[in-house]
Amino acid sequence: MQECEIKSRTVFYSFLHFRNFSTKNHTVMRLVFLFLCALSASPTWAKVMIVNGLTHTYTAENGQTLTGKIQLKNTGKNPDRVLIYKRDLMTDCGGTYDFVAANTHPRSIANWLTTNVDERILQPQEEYEVLYTIQVPKDSSLSGSYWSLLMVESDTPLSEQQEKGVSISSKTRYAIQVIADIGTENMPPIAFEKINMETPSDTLRVLHVKIKNDGKTLVKPKLLLDIFDGDGQKIKTFETPVRKLYPNTCVTFEMPLTAMPKGKFEGVLVADYGRDLFGTNLDIEIK
Repeated sequence: MQECEIKSRTVFYSFLHFRNFSTKNHTVMRLVFLFLCALSASPTWAKVMIVNGLTHTYTAENGQTLTGKIQLKNTGKNPDRVLIYKRDLMTDCGGTYDFVAANTHPRSIANWLTTNVDERILQPQEEYEVLYTIQVPKDSSLSGSYWSLLMVESDTPLSEQQEKGVSISSKTRYAIQVIADIGTENMPPIAFEKINMETPSDTLRVLHVKIKNDGKTLVKPKLLLDIFDGDGQKIKTFETPVRKLYPNTCVTFEMPLTAMPKGKFEGVLVADYGRDLFGTNLDIEIK
């Protein structure tokens, strides 16, 4: 197996899938959480679908009232009771994501957020709009990104099966991220926390890059890596998908570097988050 070495020189500026199990009267309820970090269609096996995406972002001002909607559709053949409630999303630099009680973190908008219904029975093929309101307080100290989750849970089991005498049923629950950006932050300070390379095979290396957002505003970076040979000629370019990076949190990107030959190379790694670029030079040696 080939070895590789990487050094960095800084020079310039959700599918999460969890299952919880509990037992009561020999019944196990499996809840499937769907947390997608980008707009996405609902999975085809879900009976109740979210039609208009799982991330809703707004530009807000102090004292402003904002309105939005979650478009639901029951694609099944039977009525389905849907529950709507609030949660907070907690994440840290260790890569942990938790759905916790509302008003848990200091940038929660759970107290600002109200919906027109808490539950609704959807008839087969029925479409329904859950309306919500964000009432931003009149507080001049508010600045940056604030967010909470609106949970949409189907009360009808997705499937039921028997396993060794235990009845197992599955339900679907969606987490819709509702984000309010207040004011502007010219250049939210982000930094490369850790860069390392793994070599799972002779022909594949995976670059792991942890980025931290020390600002107050959510950013959506993607990574670009240009590889240069000893003559300064660019031989490859790699790119990652965009990911959300909340204030005071980290995210780790994984960038597969395919078909890289042996030798010493220069790399320019850039985090592009729309308004600004942040980058570092890399010395890469593949032995």
